[in-house]
Amino acid sequence: MRLTSINILAVLLLFCSFQTKAQEAVFVGTILNASDSIALEGVHIINKSTNIGVVSKTNGSFSIMASPNDTLIISSVGFSTYNHVVNNSYFNVYLHRRTYNLENFTVLPYKDYEEFKEAFTQLRIQENPNPINKSIYVPKEELLAAYHEANGGIIISGGISAILGAFNKYVQDKKNYLKLLEQDKKQAAIDDKLNPIILMRITPINDVETAEYFLSYCDFSNYFILNASEFDLHKEIHICYDEFSRYVINN
Repeated sequence: MRLTSINILAVLLLFCSFQTKAQEAVFVGTILNASDSIALEGVHIINKSTNIGVVSKTNGSFSIMASPNDTLIISSVGFSTYNHVVNNSYFNVYLHRRTYNLENFTVLPYKDYEEFKEAFTQLRIQENPNPINKSIYVPKEELLAAYHEANGGIIISGGISAILGAFNKYVQDKKNYLKLLEQDKKQAAIDDKLNPIILMRITPINDVETAEYFLSYCDFSNYFILNASEFDLHKEIHICYDEFSRYVINN
């Protein structure tokens, strides 16, 4: 009697299995862009009941095993995810473009390049009274204090360390920029004390090309040009001019 009951139970389970198999069928669909009906390739379609998935082809078509009333989860980057309940053998699915809301950001209001350059060289950063992302906002006083401590060897972890890294780079860039400005200022002072126009005024040289050649021949040091008095500078120019004249005559 017990053996008969087990056999009957096995038959019932097998019958239910065959019945379930018989309900499954191939469903065919096409994925289209809702805005222009263009076929979408590479869209992921997953049967929520079986966790079996496929990807749409170049023409947007796909086929998947499913049972009536199964839910297909259809998703693609840049589009809103769509849940489609299977009820027809052939169907179209229209996906809508997804709108991404980006966090607001503030642009520092410099009216021209000169104002920006001045703010950069003076390290003057205009503060926003209502910081957008409070999770990464650090008061300027705390940031400056942390920066000075970091130069002494302290290591700060978390979000501040990332900001400090950017701040250190910003300060180093500022130092390099100021160094370039100082070099430009020094070169301008050198050019102001010694240039072809001055040479043509105090020597018999009467053309710019010869004056530039004379400067390369004499090769006065920048230190001498910057620190020599006008008298000493003109004196050395005349001494060098005598040598230069003999050189030109002999060559």
